[in-house]
Amino acid sequence: MQKMVFYFENTKSRTGEVNEKATVHVTLDQDFHVTKFDVELDSIPGENLDGYEITPTFDAMNFDNNKTFYTDSNGLAMQKRVLNYRNYYDFDQAWSDSHHSGHNQNITGNYYPVNSAMTLKDGERQFTVLNDRTQGGSSLQNGRIEFMQHRRVPADDNKGVAEYLNERDTDGNGIRVPASYYVQLGTLNNGSIQRRVQSKIDDNLQYMFTQSIESVHYEKTENDDFDYSSALVQAGVSDTVKMITIPMAKGKFMMRLHNIADLFDKDAETKTVNKTSVIEAMWKAGNINN
Repeated sequence: MQKMVFYFENTKSRTGEVNEKATVHVTLDQDFHVTKFDVELDSIPGENLDGYEITPTFDAMNFDNNKTFYTDSNGLAMQKRVLNYRNYYDFDQAWSDSHHSGHNQNITGNYYPVNSAMTLKDGERQFTVLNDRTQGGSSLQNGRIEFMQHRRVPADDNKGVAEYLNERDTDGNGIRVPASYYVQLGTLNNGSIQRRVQSKIDDNLQYMFTQSIESVHYEKTENDDFDYSSALVQAGVSDTVKMITIPMAKGKFMMRLHNIADLFDKDAETKTVNKTSVIEAMWKAGNINN
């Protein structure tokens, strides 16, 4: 796989030039036809500044989403958003009454929490960007998706927290906030793989424990050829089905199964999972040498 690396340098502060840098690694995902952007940010300078907000933006050329975009709700159903609009009050009048009409602070009124994805639609075309962590996001221009990856503001915004957005690392520098984004631009007829990519991003680590290799007396058993992943797929845990297991005590765990597809997805369908087969697969995986 070929990897391209882009460097963005020369951030400017009030006091002059500083050598802050963002590095972007661009790759093609090995499992899906999406482009992955790994954005690594150096510390944001914090001296003598009103503040910085770092917002990676993704643009689809000649894309008219009619000021409409969709953000997820807690990683689940996609919610319709319209720029500068609320169905329960007059958005423009509200900003005018608060003396912010025409001021760039109305950006805050169009930012929404994004846990997994933001999507734009232009007829049968669909433009989706998935993030790997919860961020604020918006579409302030047609064809554009932006996320708030990092902020550093050395002043209190008087919103009740009574502290600055000025987190530092152990060396006293501003913290570094890396993030990854997965981009898909295609047509609805070809189907969206948003939910499958989301499952990959959210897939939790599987922990397995054993004694020291030197102290284990190993004998080949009939379970040696057991494929845990294939067993889960056969049980129905695949595609848009998300499974989370949480250890509770010895020999006890909580399992949650959820179909993360919703009516927003054109190819969404009901899924069936054989719970008994899932538990049997987990037992075999945990007792493979017994």
